[in-house]
Amino acid sequence: NRLNYKRVFAEKHTLDISGYTEYLKAHRRIWLYQQIGLNPLTWEPGAGTGYVPYTPALPQSYIPTVQAGEVDAGTFSYFGTLDYDYDSRFGFAATIRRDATYKFVQDYKWGTFWSVAGRWNISKENFLKDNSVIKDLKLRGSYGTTGNQNITARGVDDSQSTIFYNARDVRSLNSLQAGYNNATSFGVSIYGNEDLRWETTSQLNVGIDFNIKSRLSGSFDWYSKETTDLYMSIPVSYANGIPSSPVNRIQGNNGALRNQGYELSLKYDVLKDSKLKLSVFANGAFNDNEMSSLGLLEDGTGQIRIGDVLLKKGQTAQQYFVVPYLGVNPANGNLLFMDINGNPTENPTDGDRRATNRNYLPRYQGGFGFNSSYEGFFFDASFVYSKEFSKFDTDYASLMDIRNVNPFPVASELINAWTPTNTSSNIPSWGATNYDSGDISDRFLRDASFVRLRNITFGYDVPAKFLKDTFIKGCRFRLQGENIFTWTKWKGFDPETFTQGGTGYFPTPKVYTFGVDI
Repeated sequence: NRLNYKRVFAEKHTLDISGYTEYLKAHRRIWLYQQIGLNPLTWEPGAGTGYVPYTPALPQSYIPTVQAGEVDAGTFSYFGTLDYDYDSRFGFAATIRRDATYKFVQDYKWGTFWSVAGRWNISKENFLKDNSVIKDLKLRGSYGTTGNQNITARGVDDSQSTIFYNARDVRSLNSLQAGYNNATSFGVSIYGNEDLRWETTSQLNVGIDFNIKSRLSGSFDWYSKETTDLYMSIPVSYANGIPSSPVNRIQGNNGALRNQGYELSLKYDVLKDSKLKLSVFANGAFNDNEMSSLGLLEDGTGQIRIGDVLLKKGQTAQQYFVVPYLGVNPANGNLLFMDINGNPTENPTDGDRRATNRNYLPRYQGGFGFNSSYEGFFFDASFVYSKEFSKFDTDYASLMDIRNVNPFPVASELINAWTPTNTSSNIPSWGATNYDSGDISDRFLRDASFVRLRNITFGYDVPAKFLKDTFIKGCRFRLQGENIFTWTKWKGFDPETFTQGGTGYFPTPKVYTFGVDI
């Protein structure tokens, strides 16, 4: 719903005020009935056939599983906006909003967020009014807050809407469980955290837009963001007996994260006043993030370990916490690592892990390309890149493990593995006794930087004169390729994935398309 008031005063003053309400209701119903013990060769729905005879050795295999669940989710918001403009030279804008979500309870259900912004169209000033070089120049700035209720990010392959995520995190639930001597018992299945609240991000942004001689145009932005009440898995006392995974942790708000960086976008028309037209473009972004506060979990060490990652105050967030890998022991072909004292060892322990100041978030990313045309023909290309980020190359790790040779394929590099006559190899012996020790190391933690040809298109626009006496108003033929080439040091299938590591995901596909647009 929207209520709007807009008026122009004295021909130069424009005031625009709006009020909004927004309501979302979503329902999810789940039913499951599962019967184990059916023979797929003879079973047919509704026929009453196909049951495998009962076997005393597997009595639990024939118990039906019945499950049902429902989630009633909802959000409600009301907000207002104000915009004032003076003669297209100066402007001011402000917003304020209140948001409520079913995911939180009591006083934490509602969050208040706001923003203010200002702009100055410098090119409208008298000292630039007739400037033949600077055609457009605008300065802008803003500061505001936004809220986030999504405690868990959406999974890559998840078809469920995020509004249903973490619906039970504030509610303690009980269930039937195995008690003493395997007797049926009743216990806590989910330990609710009623202190969960909105995650809040405050952002300052300053930017400039420009156009020089109607050929070079672009924008530059600098920003600083501070996110407080971060969602994270928080350890609690073992006395609580929380059975959820991971054990003795709950979802909660804690700590603060700072992101600072800049973004630059440029476009230059190389040829524009001839039959041959050519323009080039590029954009880039730099982002530096660090943990600015560890919150209640600060224990005096300045760091918090959560599984295989480390949160360290003043350093990059979610950095890998691993043991350095040194290579192959020339004496016996085993893997060599560095212990916490800087000495080589074949048997690293959890205590040998250390901070790396490396994570899976790129510090640099962007794209570049060109657009060209000549008498109906056009040829366009765009590239993307990401730089200075690391991930575990688990696909490559699997190929480099000789133990997978049956039944899976392995890398041909294993032919050069260590042997008593090849002691200088950097590939462990086929008979190495400490392969699994590499699981806590940085052996396969690799630089995932890449440049990729994202899109390349060649085509032809049929001139209108050839279509004059037909029902066709326009016709275009095009041949297009996507993700054709990638330049990277990554040895796995694809450096451009949504995960920090892991297998089972399809790499970004190469796509070739021929099309006719009419």
